[in-house]
Amino acid sequence: MDKVQNYWLHPYCVGNTSINRAHDVIVVKINPVPRGQVPMRMRAWRFCISDGRLPNGTILAGNKVN
Repeated sequence: MDKVQNYWLHPYCVGNTSINRAHDVIVVKINPVPRGQVPMRMRAWRFCISDGRLPNGTILAGNKVN
């Protein structure tokens, strides 16, 4: 999740303008399974800059799905 907060959703400046690399990020984690088996469980998190930032700059995940 560090890559989401510190790269994809972290603003950077171009001239006097602050720009985000992405507006929304969806992270999907698929649990590992032995070769030849189909994964049966995954988790997903959605991050959106429109949901606002905490005072420390972190964006909370919303709509977590198990």
